[in-house]
Amino acid sequence: MPFTHTDYDGESLDATRQALLRLAEGISDNARMFGTPSEVDPVRHLIGTALGWGGLPEHEAFYVIESDPKQVGNYTMTFTDRSASPHGRCPATLGTSSAILVPMIMSDPTEASRVAVPPLVADYLVYVVVLNLFVQFVPQAITESFSISLLTAALLLLVLHVVAMVKTPLKARFKAASAGAGKVLVGVTLWLVLVASKFVVLKLVDLVFDDRVSLGGFVSVTVLILVMLFARDLGRRLLARAPVPMPAAG
Repeated sequence: MPFTHTDYDGESLDATRQALLRLAEGISDNARMFGTPSEVDPVRHLIGTALGWGGLPEHEAFYVIESDPKQVGNYTMTFTDRSASPHGRCPATLGTSSAILVPMIMSDPTEASRVAVPPLVADYLVYVVVLNLFVQFVPQAITESFSISLLTAALLLLVLHVVAMVKTPLKARFKAASAGAGKVLVGVTLWLVLVASKFVVLKLVDLVFDDRVSLGGFVSVTVLILVMLFARDLGRRLLARAPVPMPAAG
């Protein structure tokens, strides 16, 4: 059965919306405009409903609001941080003054020469290298064989991926929370997740591999994870810029 909405007073609706759009002229972006009740500011959310329906929180989609909207055409956009997208691509949409969304075709002149490596595969290879170097240079770290280290790296990849899924919304709520008890509570929760994840790693490694693998204690596993995350981010940046060798002509 098709949806039928209430017969609204069109003139009153348009007048209210235009008043909210005038307020939006002093807002530059969608911070705290869309999301869960704990993530939004009530006034900014009200203005956001006039700007466009179905908005996403800023950690999912970032909207730049201009009082002098651009017309549909060719524009150059420069992004200095490619890590925001695992594939180094940033889809964009242009919203017109009449609230019509126009997809923008984003092109990267060097994209055709990028190394096409799935992010999880690249992350896994980095974890394998870091783990084996860690075992080689840290006396407390032990793996029975190289094949066991491959399985250990896969387990670490899984755990860190789950932790990242839990941590991302908490970080967004921490940024969105106003100063006070709410921000402190979210901050403490985030800190507990980060600390508890290290103990989870130690316990899982012990349960799965028993005495065939040892990552030392809390301090050593924390250092290992920090180095893994740093190496992972560095690897992603290098892959985003690495050209694929082109075959010789003829």
